[in-house]
Amino acid sequence: MLVAYDLNIAGHCGIDRYNRELLGRLPKLRKDFQAVMLPERRTDRLRGIRVLSNFIYSHSAAGRALRAAGADLFHCTKNFTVPAYASCAIVTTIHDVIPLALSREYCASYPYLIWYRYNYGCSVSRSRFLIVISKFTGDELLRFYPACRGKIRVIPQGCDPAFGACHSPESARAAMFKLGVAGPYVLSMGGAEPRKNVQQLIGAFTDARPRHHCLVIVGNYWRGVPLRVPAGAPVRILSGLSQPDLAAAYTAASAFVFPSLYEGFGLPVLEAMACGVPVLVHNGASLPEVAGAAALRVDMRDGAACAAALRKVLSDRTLADELRAAGRERVGMFSWETTARLTAEVYDEALAA
Repeated sequence: MLVAYDLNIAGHCGIDRYNRELLGRLPKLRKDFQAVMLPERRTDRLRGIRVLSNFIYSHSAAGRALRAAGADLFHCTKNFTVPAYASCAIVTTIHDVIPLALSREYCASYPYLIWYRYNYGCSVSRSRFLIVISKFTGDELLRFYPACRGKIRVIPQGCDPAFGACHSPESARAAMFKLGVAGPYVLSMGGAEPRKNVQQLIGAFTDARPRHHCLVIVGNYWRGVPLRVPAGAPVRILSGLSQPDLAAAYTAASAFVFPSLYEGFGLPVLEAMACGVPVLVHNGASLPEVAGAAALRVDMRDGAACAAALRKVLSDRTLADELRAAGRERVGMFSWETTARLTAEVYDEALAA
């Protein structure tokens, strides 16, 4: 089984991790598995030209590259960019449909929306199977492309076990001290991207006024616009953390709040649970599916409800301990080994179709 991948078109930390985890595990699971990468392409061009170049390559030249490689199957791991003329079976992973579901925020103009609809449509029509990383994402895809129902296969992501083994509480606090964070804090992530809803969380945290705690946010800018932090607010912003530092940030936190209103999956929820921190999430999109009953679920569009939940988890030690224990049990249900094994089964199904 010779499977081709195009790593040129990733460039997104979540998709890059997905590629890395699959390619690191599939050869160990299947002796008949071989991977081949499509040729590397130059990226030292103006952004608009690069987008056009990727479009032309993925819809045309990639087909020739697949034929030259002799691939049995092409796994497109980035939502779209599926070759128009491929000599092999195609499987595409759909991580989310954000440009379609939140088009007002993510499409600068109507032509952009048409662009995304065309590309997603190509993935749906040209792929034998569509892997989605949550049932929610599958349902959203069906909302826009009802005819693809028989092609959808739900395969959740996993969680790197290193997150739960990186740090003791003491070493985590020491690592955070080096990053300029001393004392207890609540952790969040997402930056200024509207769907991440972190701006709302800043207001809710200010209203909650948790004693002695500050709010630490991993991430800031979105399309050049930073988060707005009121003067004097107990908020710290961190960016560009390494995985060990991110694990330390989870481990040393009193609670992790993920207020995102729309996610294809929500991997940070599992990472936080693996590090033994109580988790609060928005009660919508894919997050209830990922968190189950192991997180405190709140309508994060409601600032007062979010503030009340923050006060509750920070003041109720019994609740916090229950969430920690439930989180560690929950994260055990998700592994990259399972993701890879189920993905290989879809490969088999696609080749047999």
